[in-house]
Amino acid sequence: MNIYYNGDQPYQVVRTLPASTFDPRRYGVNRTDEQAFMMILQLWRDEHHCDHVLRKGDDFMLCRTIKEAVIDDSKINFGR
Repeated sequence: MNIYYNGDQPYQVVRTLPASTFDPRRYGVNRTDEQAFMMILQLWRDEHHCDHVLRKGDDFMLCRTIKEAVIDDSKINFGR
């Protein structure tokens, strides 16, 4: 599992892709504006069941947020 920290927040990196992957023209969209680019990026993010995208240089990392574990003491049987 590939883990990447952005500040104190850890992310599981599911896939890393070059920015050119999200060029709308590759998908038959005759637009090159940022909104079209972001729509393609969102589709990739959702298809990989990710909740976050990080950029590192010319690459985008499709990520899942790693949440802090919460222990519910009321569910633990201490041998009673």
